Amino acid sequence: MLAAHPATADQAVVGKPDDRRGEVPWAFIVKKQEVSKEEIMDWVKTRTSKYKHLGGVTFVDQIVKNPSGKILKKVYRELFKKEREAGAIKAKL
Repeated sequence: MLAAHPATADQAVVGKPDDRRGEVPWAFIVKKQEVSKEEIMDWVKTRTSKYKHLGGVTFVDQIVKNPSGKILKKVYRELFKKEREAGAIKAKL
């Protein structure tokens, strides 16, 4: 669904562990044009059910994929695991 947003060139959504909800959707986005995290999150809110609302957005230079083009979600989950262990990021809901 994020692929329909005019400011996104590529995207991946991965479940991020959350103490309260178990897991929240977190988007990794490659920008096509300038856009803010809040704009992306508001755009998703107007088009999805509440349980699908994004817990956050991270802008990246590229989405990590295998040679056949499949998104390597494991890489992003490992990032969340390291951040959780370090206590660096908490989803703002």
